[in-house]
Amino acid sequence: MSQYESAVKAQIRAKYEYLTDDDIDTCYNMALHDFVRLSYPSESKRPDPQSIDIDFMTSQWLYARMLDILDRAGGTNVTAYRENGVSWTYANSYIDPTLALQIMPKGRVPR
Repeated sequence: MSQYESAVKAQIRAKYEYLTDDDIDTCYNMALHDFVRLSYPSESKRPDPQSIDIDFMTSQWLYARMLDILDRAGGTNVTAYRENGVSWTYANSYIDPTLALQIMPKGRVPR
C-alpha cells in the first residue's frame, strides 16, 4: 500500500468514523476502478490497477471520488432531494461529471 493510498483511507476513516476497514477498502477499490476505466478507455491498453503509481494528484481524485460514492450511498437513483430547506442535486450518472472530466483523456482529430 502506497503512502498516498494510506493517507486517502485515513482521511475517509476520520470523516466517516462508522465505516469499517472493509467498507473503506471497498470504496477505495470502486474509486480506483473508476479512475482506471476513465483514464484508460481502451480495454486492450488498461494497466493492472496494482501497477498504477498513485501520486498526489491521483490520490486527491480518488479521495474526491470516494466522497462522491459515500455521498450517493443509499440514493443512487435520486437526482434531486429537498428537506428542511436543504437540497441535494445529483447528475443523472453514477459519477459526478466534473470528476470524470478531470481525468478523461482528451484527444482531437488530426487535420
